[in-house]
Amino acid sequence: MIRLGLRGDDSDAAADSALRPFADELLALLIDLLAAYRESGDAELLATLEDHRRELAAVVDLEAIPALAGSCLETARAAVARARSRQSEQHAELARFVALVRDTVTVLGGEGDDPSTEIKDAADRFTDLLKISDVSQLKTRLAQEVQHLHHLAEDRQKQWRQATTSFMARVATLERQLAGVREEASLDPLTKVGNRRHFEAALTDQLRATKRQFVVALFDLDDFKQINDTGGHPMGDRVLQEVARGLKTSVRPEDVVARIGGDEFAVLATGLTLRQAEGRLRAVLTQLATSMVGSSKLPRITLSCGAAECSAGDTMQSLMSRADQALYEAKRKGKNRVAVKALPFIRDLLGR
Repeated sequence: MIRLGLRGDDSDAAADSALRPFADELLALLIDLLAAYRESGDAELLATLEDHRRELAAVVDLEAIPALAGSCLETARAAVARARSRQSEQHAELARFVALVRDTVTVLGGEGDDPSTEIKDAADRFTDLLKISDVSQLKTRLAQEVQHLHHLAEDRQKQWRQATTSFMARVATLERQLAGVREEASLDPLTKVGNRRHFEAALTDQLRATKRQFVVALFDLDDFKQINDTGGHPMGDRVLQEVARGLKTSVRPEDVVARIGGDEFAVLATGLTLRQAEGRLRAVLTQLATSMVGSSKLPRITLSCGAAECSAGDTMQSLMSRADQALYEAKRKGKNRVAVKALPFIRDLLGR
């Protein structure tokens, strides 16, 4: 977990108790904002966020926190405003594609400004043919009009093919754009695994399923603050990316892997009991630790893991709470281990 290195004497204990959690949360927010904006190309905002992060991490005098918090919040508001602006631009682009599809449908439906001029002219000419009394001349003119209608039909078929091709291309572009927006909304930008929203949506689906046999595991990097302090934020980012990659390759393809906090990851494993999952999770921790040791460019990394199995009557809150309690137990017992929280009694669930 992320913690500031704030110090205070005994007389400042009350202030330290009140300000330390606030400062820790603010630092965690800045780190998440940096991760979210690292690929945005917004160099000015990134530099400002990084300055605030360094200043906040280096604070010793607790009285300096409120003023520094004001600057941090102002920058966070600017970050949110820019994110909303980018979202509006994406929505506008999608609206333009939707308008193109609508126009194509209008053309195919023959609802333009003057959709049937050629057909109307041809009908008028056929009306004039009825006034011709010379049969030979009538046959000649009729043959000419039939040939004209044949060419008109060919032109309309060509226009239809062209319009259909254009329509399908625009629909395909729209689908790719929508898929990109959905993927961006569900991925953590730093680690490229699912984000909290994606994980909670998957967990909600499992809780609604008829067959609810699954386990939720929470992973937390041990002593991650020390890595950031000694190696800097870029090193911390690399560690998070390697952990995410290691988790993704260590679990089954059908398991859901997500980063749900600063240095906290979650795995949703279906079709497993808690007993089955416990052994698999220990193997995951061993594999992750081994792969990290094999990389000379990264510090030694270990993780603690807490797991809980879904039970009848569970909600997202109750299940995540048990997994979090198990994670706390793993930390308390010395870190770098797996702890599990047994299935609750029905009375425990009813009491939540």
